[in-house]
Amino acid sequence: MAVFTSMFVVLTGTGSFAETDADKIEKKKREYLRIYCRYQTTLEDQWIAALEKEISDEALDAIKKKAVKEKDDKAQLLPETLSALRHRARAIYKKKRAERDIEILEKYLFTMNISDSYIGDPPSKTDCEKFSVEETERQQREAQEQAERRQKAAQEEARQRQAKVEKILALSTMVMVDVPGGSFAMGCTPEQKNCEDDEKPAHQVQVNVFQIGKYEVTLELWMAVMRGTRYLGGSGDCAQCPVTQVSWNEVQAFLEKLNGLTGARYRLPTEAEWEYAARGGQQSKGYEYVGSNEPDSVAWYNGNSRSKQARQKRPYDSGSKPVGQKQPNELGLTI
Repeated sequence: MAVFTSMFVVLTGTGSFAETDADKIEKKKREYLRIYCRYQTTLEDQWIAALEKEISDEALDAIKKKAVKEKDDKAQLLPETLSALRHRARAIYKKKRAERDIEILEKYLFTMNISDSYIGDPPSKTDCEKFSVEETERQQREAQEQAERRQKAAQEEARQRQAKVEKILALSTMVMVDVPGGSFAMGCTPEQKNCEDDEKPAHQVQVNVFQIGKYEVTLELWMAVMRGTRYLGGSGDCAQCPVTQVSWNEVQAFLEKLNGLTGARYRLPTEAEWEYAARGGQQSKGYEYVGSNEPDSVAWYNGNSRSKQARQKRPYDSGSKPVGQKQPNELGLTI
């Protein structure tokens, strides 16, 4: 049986909201607290180290001056002097750190044009701790809301994709044809020519009732189902051309997604089912080819799909054509 194989399938058994002025003010306040509280607890390490050295040098210099002035070289007086100077150093450090905080903050607020949010004294440590807890809770709520929005968007996208696939399936390019079951001689029968060794001898095979696509699977359907997957076949931009050059694994992935989108049970036909349907089932008239003894009327191939010049330029490209242009066989199947 000379058959022009392509991919057919068998059906077994059958919001966003505008930001208000109040939102903008609240956003500014949160940004102010976030920046200030961060600097209150984590000033730059290099600046702290430099400030500590400055205070230390100031304290040592004061000790030297006091010792020279009082001409006091007794060691027992040094602890009292050091304690007083350390207390002074801590006061200086605290003051300079606060000044540095405010300086950094004011520069930031000015740069970000949110200085109107800076009112009164800087936030206390308690204010910052409270803000940190509230900010964490707010971020968690926003993350949850964002996840819910993504989930809804994904569900809507899946719904639209399913509707698109079902629309394509409803078109003539995916009409399913009923094939009554029966027995037939599978393999090299008398009307066939140039049979391969694995087609001999012909033998009787029983086939149950099934449905098969009237046309081959089109690129349009493939791309709708396999969204986001690269297709390297030869149909190009021809949406109604058959899918070609896909592997068995890729076809299985396609069928799994197609069934998931439609709730149906599509699969590839078995070898026996394919040959039985190609021969015309119980309506077979014993043609050499699928539906005719003349290949030009039922098939596209290198000799009739392209010009001589195109064949010479790309001899191994048969040239894809939209489905449904050839004479159907006894069951109405065509390519």
